[in-house]
Amino acid sequence: MKTKQIQQSKEIIIHDFDKGLDHTLKAIDYKISQINEKLNFSSSKLLSYSIDFLNQHLKSKNDKTRYLGVHDKIAVSDDANKKINKIILEDKKNLWSKQN
Repeated sequence: MKTKQIQQSKEIIIHDFDKGLDHTLKAIDYKISQINEKLNFSSSKLLSYSIDFLNQHLKSKNDKTRYLGVHDKIAVSDDANKKINKIILEDKKNLWSKQN
């Protein structure tokens, strides 16, 4: 009888430990996700700042070159869009030929 009670107590302790461990792992996973999100935001912000700084420097040197960030959008006509796509395609072909 006493051994049965001891066995039941062990099972309860193990079950509670598993629940606690599961909860802890979920909390750690949530914290990792939060840190990853903050890091991505900070990286994006840093990249944007760097591009802005570079563009200001180019502007001060009267250079008409401007760089766009990952999230920048521009509006262009259909003809300009076709020309841009053609240049991108040519660049990709040149890149592939250099790699092979």
